[in-house]
Amino acid sequence: RHQNKRKSMKWKYKEVNRMLKYGMGLMFMGCGTVLMLKSDLGVAAFDALCMGMSRIVNFSAGKCCMALGILIIFLNAALEKKIPNIFSFLTSLIVGMCIDFWMKMIGYNPNERVCQFFFLIIGILINTFGIALYISAGLSKGPIDQLMLNISNLLGISIRLGKTYIETVFLIIALGLKGPIGIGTIVVTFVSGALIQTFLYIIKERKEKRDGYVTRE
Repeated sequence: RHQNKRKSMKWKYKEVNRMLKYGMGLMFMGCGTVLMLKSDLGVAAFDALCMGMSRIVNFSAGKCCMALGILIIFLNAALEKKIPNIFSFLTSLIVGMCIDFWMKMIGYNPNERVCQFFFLIIGILINTFGIALYISAGLSKGPIDQLMLNISNLLGISIRLGKTYIETVFLIIALGLKGPIGIGTIVVTFVSGALIQTFLYIIKERKEKRDGYVTRE
């Protein structure tokens, strides 16, 4: 009975840990996106697409991200030949809410070039870490990140290249919609995939070390 209780406690700990990773990852994602936007040096291609769409339809950027996310969920379902994952809708909804939340919380807009680059670099790091963190939770991937994994698996390429391909397509569309594209957009397009892959490796390595320590105990 004591052994079963320990197993139950261990299972609950793991589930709580996964939920924390998922929630914190999405919060970091939203924060990083807003910091990049506030830098005024350009945001990730998909976010630029959302901003461009926001100006046309007069909805908030968060709501536009939700709408586009839902469309991509159905695209992923078609690629996977499965029924759309309901949790993907939840992820898309939470990300949109997080973006709107951080837009209200971060009121400062840097004017000096040094501060703008600081916002951009920190924003990219926080955003990509958030993506890796919530993916590592294994609960539900957002539509963009699921598309990244689907393209990588479909073409037999690395996550880094899959992310770069997707960002390039979004970049072309964002240009047409006159989204906030700048040097930051170019940097994110070619760097985010490598950063996500690196953060995933670090998180996985830390998890394996922790699990190994727990096992020895």
